[in-house]
Amino acid sequence: MIEINVYLKNQFVSNYSLDDKQQTLKLISPNGLKVLIFIPHDIFEWFINITDESGKKMYSNWIDHYGDNNENLTIEMKESVEQFILLVAKNPIRIVEELASGKKVLESLNAGNWLEVTY
Repeated sequence: MIEINVYLKNQFVSNYSLDDKQQTLKLISPNGLKVLIFIPHDIFEWFINITDESGKKMYSNWIDHYGDNNENLTIEMKESVEQFILLVAKNPIRIVEELASGKKVLESLNAGNWLEVTY
C-alpha cells in the first residue's frame, strides 16, 4: 500500500477512505472541480475521476508504473500521486477537448499559463 504524506492528506484532502482493496482521496480544486483519486493496494496503478460541481463526470484517466523493482515503483508512484495532489489542490484545473482527436486533456493554471498535467 502506498502511504500518502499525512500532511498532504490533512491539508488538501477533503475526504479519505481506506478499505481492503484501495485508498480513495477526494479533493476540491480551487475552481470547484471535484477530484477523486483511487489507489489500489495490489497494483502499481492509480485512477483519477473529475466531476463538476453537479457531479457530472468530466474526465477520467489511469496511470501505471512499471519497469522497475517493487521498492522503486512504490517510491515513484507515491511521489507521482503526491505531486498530483499538490498541483490540483493549489491550482485551478480545466478539461480541454482537442478538436482533431476528441481527446480530453487535463490542464492546470500555473503562472498565468494553462499547461497539460503530466503524471
